[in-house]
Amino acid sequence: MIVIYFFSTKSQQFFAYVWAIFPVIAFFLVSFYTLDFLFSPSYLIMVPVFTIMFKINYKKDYSFVALLKMSIRQFVISFLAFIASSSFSWSIILNSSVTFLIVYLFYSSATPMRYHSYLMMFTFCQLIQVKGNTFLMQSQVVAFLIGLFLLALTLNAWWQTGLRQLTSLKSRDHVRFFKSIQLLAVINFWHDLQQTFFGITSFKQFLESPDERVQRFCLAIRMSFTITLSFILMWSVGGIKIIWIPMNVFLLLHPVKAEMNTRIKTRFWGTLLGCFLSLFVVNWLQLPLTHLIVSSLIGIFVYALKPGTVLQVTMATIFGLCLATISLRGMYAAELRVSFVLLAIFVVCLIDLGLFVYQRILRF
Repeated sequence: MIVIYFFSTKSQQFFAYVWAIFPVIAFFLVSFYTLDFLFSPSYLIMVPVFTIMFKINYKKDYSFVALLKMSIRQFVISFLAFIASSSFSWSIILNSSVTFLIVYLFYSSATPMRYHSYLMMFTFCQLIQVKGNTFLMQSQVVAFLIGLFLLALTLNAWWQTGLRQLTSLKSRDHVRFFKSIQLLAVINFWHDLQQTFFGITSFKQFLESPDERVQRFCLAIRMSFTITLSFILMWSVGGIKIIWIPMNVFLLLHPVKAEMNTRIKTRFWGTLLGCFLSLFVVNWLQLPLTHLIVSSLIGIFVYALKPGTVLQVTMATIFGLCLATISLRGMYAAELRVSFVLLAIFVVCLIDLGLFVYQRILRF
């Protein structure tokens, strides 16, 4: 009886959790297949960006103006990423400056990961490898995903509140809603544009303690140096799936060094386990369609599991290799994955050690 009770309780908790994150799973599957059908499989690297955005924000209550500002920021960042991907010189200039600004302007001790989705957009947009890719093509993909993101948030709000509450909310806030569109959409957006892209700090930032400002500055420097070095390696080394270096570097970075050290360990062991298990999976996949179907099913576990754990990294590795083995042999793709993860760990540790030594020299 105890065993039956244990498993029944665990099963109830599991299904309750799956039901709670069902909107995230649905968003991932819809964006995955519509992007592949309407555009190109090479743009699927953008799906994690917007799925993470949706997972972070789908339980929050945003106004129309806040969503508008978030969408415009992401579109502007994607444009800067496209310029950064156009040449080696622009890559160094923009990765060092834009990464610094994103982290410095959006990080705070109260919301330490607020910068994450913006930096992810800037990093991953540079990793799009589509022959003849133009900003018009890329902007269509980004605009489509932003529209899907906003639509999903709206449908989720209806799902959560119900039609009755939504109707009462409309009747109560109808006038205020449209006034906010007419007045605040211009005033607040221009103020936010200045604060976000021109470095004009808010009054709240002036109230920060000196230690917190120094902490933000040091974190922005560390992130900027690390991301820039990863792209220098990408441009210098070249080769197949070289984009896995900056991608893994980004996934390893975290404001808290203890968490970053944990990510390094879980990324290493999860990648090894995922590469080993993927060899048994990809050998059964023959057609590109089967690769897409299996990778989408595994992708569900990537966003359902707790981020940063060995199991979640294992699933993410299998997900990536199922897509990569459409054009590569399984063993070769696994070897590249492990090699680039080790190189990414080296880059993160090198910058961290270099900044630590520099700080020690300044103290003496």
